[in-house]
Amino acid sequence: MKHKSKKIIALITCISLLLISTCGFITSKAAAPVYTDSGKKYSYKQFLSDYQFFVKDDLKTSNHFVGAAACGGIANLKSFGNGAVSPSYLNYIKHIDDYSGCYNSHFLSGKPDYQKLLNQPAYYHDKSLFVKCHSITKYPDKNSAYINFSSAFASLKKEAQDMAEKRQLTLTEKNLKNARIDNYFGKLLTIPFSSKVTSVYIPESISKQADWILIDGVKDLDELVSTEHIISFEKGKPIALGGSYDFVKSGDNQKAVFISTSKGDGKTFYISHDNKQKNAYLLDDAHGLKNLKSASTIQSGQMDLSGVKLIWNFPQTQKLAFEYLAGHVLAPNADI
Repeated sequence: MKHKSKKIIALITCISLLLISTCGFITSKAAAPVYTDSGKKYSYKQFLSDYQFFVKDDLKTSNHFVGAAACGGIANLKSFGNGAVSPSYLNYIKHIDDYSGCYNSHFLSGKPDYQKLLNQPAYYHDKSLFVKCHSITKYPDKNSAYINFSSAFASLKKEAQDMAEKRQLTLTEKNLKNARIDNYFGKLLTIPFSSKVTSVYIPESISKQADWILIDGVKDLDELVSTEHIISFEKGKPIALGGSYDFVKSGDNQKAVFISTSKGDGKTFYISHDNKQKNAYLLDDAHGLKNLKSASTIQSGQMDLSGVKLIWNFPQTQKLAFEYLAGHVLAPNADI
């Protein structure tokens, strides 16, 4: 995914674009198929490719979402599943309005390269009596699970930590500047991506000062399709990131995320002392991400068949909130 209404221990939230795996689902020779039957591994790249939400415990959503879901706890969902490229798995269903992954006709049926990904099943292990959806399947093995969440999260926690430790740059006070945008004065934290720096680490002492985060040094948004960019955060107090203008106000805990532009459009940051200006867009789906030149978006940007490789990594953070933020979230220890 997003906002905590019940305890949600989330791993991966693809907030605006779904990255597609081209591996088809292969039925196991055993009585009950498992996730790894198709040769897939328990890794962040695989789960980011296959799932909109991959959650160890409970998952509650308040609106429709695109793609598959995996939930190791209680699932309380609205409708979902359009364009799913991997089977969903829900340990216990409290409520579902509808699952559309088994239809897929209006999302992927016209894409010849994706015919083998159509009609993905949605499994559940158990359910309550409050299920409106009849297009899901009870998992055939009552003693096992389609996904082993304990094994998956053990791998993912290690990957998230390794990703942070192997960063190419740790941000410092030098990356923080006094700035003004519209009528707000505050602190701007610039992430200086470059051809040599595609993975950064933000200490808590730096992130807590920032009112805004500016992704800089990316040639254009299409670079986020072709090259993995990783932003890792040190464990700290609850963090709220957003591509919404509601997050632009300075002096609160919410941090609006921008991406720089060389075209002179978007909003303008006036940076103090340096006597510089930076033009930037809020990093949401409305400003460019739906129209990536090198991407293969369908359904007005609801799916990106070529993927996006911007990863927000929180290996130790325990509480997070997001609003309209583009990219993937890797947070194996967080309530979201």
